[in-house]
Amino acid sequence: MPPTGLGASYAFRKKFMKGEPCERCTLYYEHNKHVRCPHCGDLDDAAVRRLRHRLEQRKRAAIPLGYLFLLLAGVLLMLMAILAS
Repeated sequence: MPPTGLGASYAFRKKFMKGEPCERCTLYYEHNKHVRCPHCGDLDDAAVRRLRHRLEQRKRAAIPLGYLFLLLAGVLLMLMAILAS
């Protein structure tokens, strides 16, 4: 079983989310490999606003799916409890 807690969270971020977030678009990139952000370095301010808006819409679209999975997990847990007794 993998370790959990703050240490595991830090290790995950260090391994998979290398770099720091960009101040303009908030996406992660490695500062030591790129002079400017590869996501928004070539975009003007209006295009960066559209990019951030698109990213926010994707986040909002995922929320109902998360609630659905939570509901399904609850239903399955109740079914398992009923069948186990």
